[in-house]
Amino acid sequence: ARAMEIPGEIERETEAIRARFANPQARMFPVAVTFLVPDKLA
Repeated sequence: ARAMEIPGEIERETEAIRARFANPQARMFPVAVTFLVPDKLA
């Protein structure tokens, strides 16, 4: 019984994924990087 449900389930999940990612939007967020250098190496 379960094996017969799988193809339909795959189809529904595939459609849900396509709908979710149909209109992607770029998101940006600030990033900072700090380098800590010992006095001996500076």
